[in-house]
Amino acid sequence: AVTALGGLSIVAPTAWTPTDNSGAALSFSGVSAKYSKYGNMIFAGFSVTYPATVDGSNASFAGLPVAVPNQTYAQGPCAVWCSGGTIPIVLHPTANTSTAAFLHHDTGAAVLNSDLTGLTVRGMLVYPVS
Repeated sequence: AVTALGGLSIVAPTAWTPTDNSGAALSFSGVSAKYSKYGNMIFAGFSVTYPATVDGSNASFAGLPVAVPNQTYAQGPCAVWCSGGTIPIVLHPTANTSTAAFLHHDTGAAVLNSDLTGLTVRGMLVYPVS
């Protein structure tokens, strides 16, 4: 629901569905995701479990609730927690899309689907609408 508070547009917590954007047609389990919009900002929280896979494609999500604008300030990554993972990961929103890519925090290299095999990934992506 959209409400206004002193002229500030607010969207109450609403479900969204992160989907595989790697091209490997992976099906996530344990998907739990909601977003809220406060004024110009999107707060998109998620938790998904990757299937067992040896796929070497770059890991990424599609289905962000609102497209990421074409502004460098809108492409700030968020920290991600992985159950049992051994690499520090961030989720980086992609300009002019409703997608985000997983990157190694320390090197900036792409995280592969096989790096996330069987792991639960959780995070909160925060980005502006414009």
